[in-house]
Amino acid sequence: MDIYDVLDHTATLEKIGIDTAKGLADMKAAQQRQNRMGQIHQKARDAASQPPHVLLANLDLDDADAVIAAVDRVAYLQNKDHRAKVSDIFEDAHGRLDGEIIRAFKRTDFLRLIRPVFDKLAARITTAAETIPYGVMNIGDAARLKHADMYGQLEEDTQQWEDIENLLGTLIREGVIRLDDDYYGIEMMVEDSEAYRETRASSSAPMRIARAVVAGRPNLRKPTDPHVEYHATYGQARDSDGWKAYDATEAEKAARTALGLA
Repeated sequence: MDIYDVLDHTATLEKIGIDTAKGLADMKAAQQRQNRMGQIHQKARDAASQPPHVLLANLDLDDADAVIAAVDRVAYLQNKDHRAKVSDIFEDAHGRLDGEIIRAFKRTDFLRLIRPVFDKLAARITTAAETIPYGVMNIGDAARLKHADMYGQLEEDTQQWEDIENLLGTLIREGVIRLDDDYYGIEMMVEDSEAYRETRASSSAPMRIARAVVAGRPNLRKPTDPHVEYHATYGQARDSDGWKAYDATEAEKAARTALGLA
């Protein structure tokens, strides 16, 4: 993991509704220190364009420290080797703060941080799955059955669900979230990941995801059950998932016909 990974993950946390200023306070403090260090370095570089007499003008000669600092700055401007050494010091400090930011990020309890957002999200998705009739496949269907607002919210919620799943999976792979096995992100989000996978049947449709969430029983925690390896062989996975997707699609078509949506 590098600093760019941390920035990407922080952006994802903010996207899913996490208050990172509060939840990642130690990391944010390190970032502020780094930003301030960069501002000071930039000020030193900007000073290089000013003539020495400007830097020494209007000095308070009773303030010895100020005079010494101004003279040192003039020396900095006139000596290329000194400027290079100063830049090296700033860049080293910037790099060390990169490390501090990464370490602070890794110390975060991500389950505690994400859980409040996750619980509200899972509750809304569950309500939608139990309210919107089986067979609704798009916003037009939902509007005809007077569930357009709920379906629109579900589209946002299922995207947020997938964002959380992808983030957790990445944090597991990067070793930020330490588990006893190489679990998938979804195995941290539902108690029965097999039921989730089979119900979803390789679809990204909001209602298919919503029903999969209910089938999987949402619960954000560190999994203790043995890791589920979804793809024993490519052929088996292809055939099995293909038939499940076909059966699910046919069932939805039949439900649409019964609802008068076909």
